Amino acid sequence: MPDGRIIGASKIARDITDRRRAEEERQRLLAIAREAGRLKDEFLATLSHELRTPLNAIVGYVRMMQAGLLEGERRARAVETVARNVSALKQLVEDVLACVSRPCWTDVPPPSSAIPSDCSKSCGICSRTP
Repeated sequence: MPDGRIIGASKIARDITDRRRAEEERQRLLAIAREAGRLKDEFLATLSHELRTPLNAIVGYVRMMQAGLLEGERRARAVETVARNVSALKQLVEDVLACVSRPCWTDVPPPSSAIPSDCSKSCGICSRTP
């Protein structure tokens, strides 16, 4: 109106409950995905270390034996070390294959229980507890 008086009002209300719930669910799923990615990275770093450590000893001792640098008692200790590390690697590979053939869980777990309490019993390689 020309004189500045308000003669009415209008309002629009929208129920955003569903949108808010969907956003909360998206945030929850995103957190689960991030935690799963972090756990995967941690697992792969640990697995890499567990594979490389015995392999480095095996490779080093085999090269020294091939070059004729180890004789007698030193050679016997080197052979024992190689045998022990081969056994450790064999067990690690068996544990990984057992976990892959029978996963610790069948569904993506929530971040608060990312590793089930019976995981180490089922696959033998998980060192974390929930």
